This record gives sequence, structure tokens and C-alpha cells, in this order.
Amino acid sequence: MISTPLAFIRHHHNRLALILCIITVLVPISLCFNINEENDYTLWHNSDANTYDNYVYIGLKEDQTDAQVAIHWSLIGDDEKSIQVCLVAEAKGWLAFGLAESGGMPGSDIVVYSKSDDKLTDYYATKYAAPVMDDSQDWTLRDSSASTDNFIIWEGERLVDTGDVHHDWKFLDDSIIGVHAPTRIIVAWGDDMSVSADQLVYHGNNRAAGEARFFVGPGEEASTLALLEEESDGSLVVGAVDYVIPSSETTYADFSFSYNDMVAAGLPDGEEIHVIGFAPIVNHVENVHHFTLYAQTDGNDIESMVYVWAAGGSAQILPSQAGFRFGPNAYNHLELEIHYDNPLFTSGIVDSSGVQIFYTRTFREYDAGVFQVGDPMVMLQGQQVGTGITKHTFTCPSTCTQRSDVPLTIFGEGLHMHAIGATMNHRLIRNNEVVHENTVQYFDFEQSGAYLVPQDSYVLEPGDSMETECFYKDSTNGNVKFGLSSSDEMCITFMWYFPKRNLEFCGFNIFFDTDCLGSYNRETLDDEGEIGRTFGIERQVTTSPTRGPSKYPSVMPTVTMTKEPTVAPSNKEISAAPSTDQSSSPTLLKTSLPSSNLSEVSPTGFPSDAPTFFPTTNPSMYKTQIPSASPNTAPFFEMTSSAPTLSPIGMEFTTVPSTPSDDMPSSLSFCALCNMFHNAVPSMILTFCVLFYYG
Repeated sequence: MISTPLAFIRHHHNRLALILCIITVLVPISLCFNINEENDYTLWHNSDANTYDNYVYIGLKEDQTDAQVAIHWSLIGDDEKSIQVCLVAEAKGWLAFGLAESGGMPGSDIVVYSKSDDKLTDYYATKYAAPVMDDSQDWTLRDSSASTDNFIIWEGERLVDTGDVHHDWKFLDDSIIGVHAPTRIIVAWGDDMSVSADQLVYHGNNRAAGEARFFVGPGEEASTLALLEEESDGSLVVGAVDYVIPSSETTYADFSFSYNDMVAAGLPDGEEIHVIGFAPIVNHVENVHHFTLYAQTDGNDIESMVYVWAAGGSAQILPSQAGFRFGPNAYNHLELEIHYDNPLFTSGIVDSSGVQIFYTRTFREYDAGVFQVGDPMVMLQGQQVGTGITKHTFTCPSTCTQRSDVPLTIFGEGLHMHAIGATMNHRLIRNNEVVHENTVQYFDFEQSGAYLVPQDSYVLEPGDSMETECFYKDSTNGNVKFGLSSSDEMCITFMWYFPKRNLEFCGFNIFFDTDCLGSYNRETLDDEGEIGRTFGIERQVTTSPTRGPSKYPSVMPTVTMTKEPTVAPSNKEISAAPSTDQSSSPTLLKTSLPSSNLSEVSPTGFPSDAPTFFPTTNPSMYKTQIPSASPNTAPFFEMTSSAPTLSPIGMEFTTVPSTPSDDMPSSLSFCALCNMFHNAVPSMILTFCVLFYYG
């Protein structure tokens, strides 16, 4: 008989040790700590941070004390053609920073600091795999330190535009909120001391993704959210309410909100208002991958995308001249589609993520509209995308835009495909010449629902035509088809513009509107080189441009947690789109537009089995899982929102002057989390424990 607890422990010590080791493996190990004492970062901050104009904390938590990475920067030189960056994280071996076209590894421009050789090394990546060393090293290390506190601090400098369009991204002017998309960034770090310029290791869960606005001026402390709160008369919140995330890897959940639902959430009843912006509310950033918000009008079955968010994203405000009209006879229905990730198949996660919608009763000068081109009504539904690499071209004829009596200001643009989308181009054509072109070279649906084009506003003139190209890489033997599910494919360009006119859809098989009936052509390509990418291909040096003028507001967005949604989504039918027309003309924003010849695209006939309308019922709450497009090899960087080290509200950023002030967190914790899938140590511990137990 075992008479005492001590005797029990002695008798069962092998089994208890095994249980303890298993718990150690199964529970993620947190290396976070709260820094209330002096450390190398606070010492550096007190002495050198005032030499930088701005900074951003990635993964800054709501209590303002915990973060993953600090980034400080300044544009330097009289002509501001260079940028100096300081990166800080809790790490022992290496610390990396990258400009990410779509927010992930493919199409990213990366610089890695390695402690072993005290060096900055320039890399680039075109897929989820180890990055490739750039044959032109454009970063210069200015200073570095790696301390006993396990912090790495490095300071480096690079040209804003290196002239290398094949291996480097420019730091683009991102200062105008409501027009410019923020710059998407990725960071990763690790403790492996063997990392050097020519030897990299996989980061595991030591990674993060976010946004920054590098072209803000010193001391510009305003945030998107602060501007929304200042300019709005109120807000409402729509979203999931105590939604139990399924214990499957990928789920797409749709939540529908009727006009009565929106009124119950705070929309003024019986009156029309202008919606001027949106802010994300994310309860479980490790599980909420991205979401899209669509607005509709009763009697119209088509949706208009008005807001898209992905991990690291922030609030969005419309230009000061325009707002989306909501009301009984305008947009009066919403659908929110949330992409949930649950890579550990955890059960019982309850989520209430959603969107805070800001409105004003004081109408702005113009109604904003959403113009969708390409295959906006998914008339290719049910048709195979095609095996291998395929190119799908859609046109929008000039007869469609001729119905507008005034030029239109395009203030935002989203390029939308799904999982096997590779590259997408959208061209504006005037007098048979391309006058404006937007491209995402490495589309990454795993990072967001749409690629928000970083650009200035531009003008669409009556009589302009358009061409939209979508390239796909299908390795499923033709199993992927066009359709409404996220496991299907789409090819749509969303153009946000003002003033709103009778322009909603233009492209393939718009049978109900012959003015906007475009052509469609599909071709199979021999190899990936025919896609026409420049980044990651071959080097070509070009002249570096100067920085363009900055306009107010030029600020860094800050996202903070707001109240939980209080209105449950309805199961009512959804419908969609136009709102009140206006007669006045906008003040046009001048842009410099390139010109080149465009070959004609021959129209083709319509497939006999193409649908002619959207279904009027909601898609299934749980849509099919997206086919994996990731390679079998483990990526070096893998920027996904499943990392458990992100802030509970997504990425929260604050841009303030670097001089310490009351706005700066009084203490910071830098976190490096590991879990059983991305760290070999727990497996070694478990192996040791089993041997110990049976030994």
C-alpha cells in the first residue's frame, strides 16, 4: 500500500514524468515576458529612438504592453530617396523584415540580419519556400546589437527605389488614407545561431504580418480610427455572435444582415445616411484569416464588395468627398463572409468577430459606387478553369462607360481571384492605348480576399474601355471550376469610385445590359514564363523616381477593440447594389498615365451552360475547403493569420513621433512562441521521456 503522497510520487515517478512531458509538448510554450525593468531596447529607445521619425509595433496588444516586433524608420536625405529602418525583436540568432506584395511569402522582398556574421543580406521570394539571395545587395548595416536580454536590434539603410524591379519592391508613397493602400510587411525571427548570409533556417511560428505607412511625416499622430470617430455621427457593429468555429482546418462562414438587423445594431431607422468607413473587430486573430463585407439593395441579387480585411489589416476611411449611401431604398442588406482557420482542429472556440461601420447624417458631396468588371456575375460558373497554366481575358466595351455624363474618380481598386489565382492585370484603355494598368504579380488568396492596389486616384473618362486578365495555376487535373464558393474560382476587378452612376457590372455575359456586354477568351500557356511577371525573373536596372507630394491625411492607422456585436445575423435572403444617382461632376485628380498599344481581343460566344443569374438563396454556411496551393516543402517564411502570436484584435499599429511621450507604452513584451508543429524541441523532449519511461 502507498501510504503518503511522497511515496506515491516515488512509486510512479516514471509515469508522472511521461505525463509532464506530454503536457509540455501539447501545450504551446510561451516565451513572452513583461518588460518592466530596464533592457537593451528601452536603453536604445531612450538614447537613439528620437533619431527616427516614426515607428510601429506589430502585434501590439490591447493593454499596450505586449508586442512582437518594433519597427522604427525615417526617410533620409534632402531628396528623401533613402530610408533608414530599425528592427527590434526578442531573438538570439536572426531577425528578418520584408515588403510583401500580397501580404505573404510569394512576391516578397526580404532582408535578413544574422548575428553569427553581423550582416544584413538581401533576399527575395516567389513562393512558400526558402528565399533566394539577391545578386545585388542593396541594404547597408548601420548598427546592430544582440544582448544577453535576447534582443536583436539592427539598423539598416536602403534606397527607396533601388531600380531593381526584378528583386526589390519600391517603398511607395502610402500617405493618403482613403486612397493609398498601406504597405504590407512581413517579419520573422529565430534563435538559431547557425544562421548566416548563406544559411537560413525555417522560422516556425516566429513570424508576423502587418501594415505600415512609411511616408507619413514626423509627428503625424492621427489614425484612421480617430478620423472615423471624429467625422462620423455614429456607428453600428455587424458580425458573428458567439459563433462556434468548426474543428476543421478551413471554414467559410456567411452571416447575413437585413435592414432591420442593421437598425437594431444602430443604423438610423427610416433615413438615408453616408457610410464613410469600416474598422475590423477580431476576437481570435489566430483563427480569423480574412473577411469580406458585401452590400446589397433589396430586389437586386448582386453583391458589391465594400470592405475587405486580412490579418495585419486596419480600418478604412473613404475619401472626404464620398460615402456609400445606406437606407431603406439604398444599400439595405449586408453579407459578411469570414474565412476561419483552425489548423490544430481545436473544438469549442467561440468567436464574435465582425465589422464596425461608421456613418454620417451629413451627406458628403458624392455617393460612392462599386463598379465590377471581368466576370462580375460569375457567368462562367460550373466551367473548368483549365489544367496547368491558363490565361482568361475579359473585356468591357467603351459603350458601357459612355453612359456616364461625367468623368469618374477611381479611389480604390481590388483584384479578386481565389486559391489557384497566380497573377491578375487590369487595364484602362483610351483611344486604343493603355492609360492606366494595375497588376498583382503574386496573388495570394491565403492572405486576403482581394489585392488592394497601392496607387493614386485616377480618372475614368466616358468612353474608356477595360481589359481584365486572370492567370491560374491548376495542379488538380482540372477539378477547379468557376463558381461562388471559395473553393471555386473568380476573376473580378472591384473599382470604388465617385460620383455614383448607373455603372455596376461590365464584362462577360452581361446579357441584361448590352452596352456593358464584353468578350471573353481563354488560352492555355506552355510555361509560367508566359505569365509576364517581372519580380523574381531577371534583373533590369531603371531610373529611381523621386518621392511624390504628400497630402493630408497622411497617417498610420490604429485599430482598437470595440464593443462586441449585439445583433445576431438573420437567415433572410440577400440581394444587392445600386443607390441614388447624382448629377454633379467630381473634382478630378490629375495623374500621369503611361501609354502603349494594346492588341485587340476577339470576342467569343457564350457557353450554353453558363448561368444567367446569381442564386437568390445564401450559400452554405460551411463552404468547401480550399484546395491547398502550398508546396510540400516547408516554407522559410509563411505569413498566415494562424500564428498564435498575433494581437487579439489583428495587428494593431500606432504611428507616433519617436520621441518618448505619454502615448508610448510604458512597458513592452516581445513574444516568441513555438508549438509542436514548428519546433523540434518538444518532439525531442517527448522522445527522451518515452525512452526514460521504458528504460
